[in-house]
Amino acid sequence: MDLEHLAKLGEYLEAISVWNIASVEDEPDTKLTQWRIFSVRGGAISPDGKETVHFVGYTDGWHGEGRVCSAVQTFDGATRKGVTKSGRIYELVGDPGYNRDAMYVWSRWLSINGDPEVEDITDSYPAKVVAEAANQAAGTTVSTATPGAVMTIAATWGQQAASAAEGFARALGIAAKELGVTVNDFLHTDAGKLTAALIIWKVAGAAFIHMLYGMLFITVGLTIVRVIYMRLFTKGYEQVGYSYFGGFFKGTKLVRVPKSFQDMHNDGEWLAFWVMIGVTMVTIGIGGTFF
Repeated sequence: MDLEHLAKLGEYLEAISVWNIASVEDEPDTKLTQWRIFSVRGGAISPDGKETVHFVGYTDGWHGEGRVCSAVQTFDGATRKGVTKSGRIYELVGDPGYNRDAMYVWSRWLSINGDPEVEDITDSYPAKVVAEAANQAAGTTVSTATPGAVMTIAATWGQQAASAAEGFARALGIAAKELGVTVNDFLHTDAGKLTAALIIWKVAGAAFIHMLYGMLFITVGLTIVRVIYMRLFTKGYEQVGYSYFGGFFKGTKLVRVPKSFQDMHNDGEWLAFWVMIGVTMVTIGIGGTFF
């Protein structure tokens, strides 16, 4: 594999990172600032030449990024909210503009999708949609294409898995084609294994990190609950032996002996006990939200 092939492979791995965004289930709605609206014809996104409309902008939030949405299916000119083909709801916030990160993602998106014909309709599209809505309310016919059916906002897990698998296969196919080998042959090479690992991380990395956060939160939370319980409900102390590193460090130490249910004799102890049960359930519940 020469340097030219490695450079091409790097470009496709960069393209994969452009595709990687949160699932619709994790992020059902998104606010875009410094946004623009483009119509697209041709290329891989619409080989039949039909027009698709896409929002381009910078996502609002603690982890902002440039974003290109999938084809807009419906748009409310009053609220400036649009539902895309993926089912995500985008809200156009503030005035239109140009964001460097967003325009970079847009240029990469166009390149990946075969450089289709593009028209900037930022100034005309919202007004056009409002006029169409007014005409429809008045009972007149609008000579424009009817938007496609709106997909459900919350994508199911199965749909997400299928989409991830499709993206994985597509990325591997692109990389293998660029290098002039079959996908199976490519996967048997070191570069193929590395590429597959990177793609899997791009597809499932966010979910894996969430799961780790959840496990860490539950582990630390339950450990703290146990320490507090041992200190609040100490029945006594017991001397036990210890041995570490094959007996190199050994001796005895005092450990707390917690009270059992039979040892709780007053209302204060029972109240504290049920408070600890509540804290435990809350800890598990909050940790479960990460999964």
